[in-house]
Amino acid sequence: MSSFNHSTLQGNAMPEQPDILVLAHQPEQAANLKFLLHLANFRAIHIADDIEAFNYLVQRQNSPHPVGLLLIFDVDINQPFLHLLEELKRRQALVPILLVRRDGPIDIDQVTSDPEIRLLLRQCDQSITHSCVREVLDGVCSNCVMAS
Repeated sequence: MSSFNHSTLQGNAMPEQPDILVLAHQPEQAANLKFLLHLANFRAIHIADDIEAFNYLVQRQNSPHPVGLLLIFDVDINQPFLHLLEELKRRQALVPILLVRRDGPIDIDQVTSDPEIRLLLRQCDQSITHSCVREVLDGVCSNCVMAS
């Protein structure tokens, strides 16, 4: 009879994934995203308010476990958070951002003209959100669309 030894798993533990901040105004959408991200070993934090998401990023910027990605679900071009990107950059709290939209891509020119911010923006269709999250975190973007 073999006994289970927890310490044997510690050496083979998967590397810790960065936190993903999910900005979704609909609780059901957020719950579904959090579940899928959890299955992929991500820790997802849901925030439903744009200003609260901004404050969370600013507060966590020097944390030992900062946010690695902001996922904005069902993004709208007039969404208040998009108007705070310049201020996030000024505060050095900008992280990669994945814009998920059901109705096709948005015009990034309407969001920002700042080249540094544009480098951190990616877009993807709702149906491939999971694979886009992995790609953005890995620095590859074959399914998501870079801002041009």
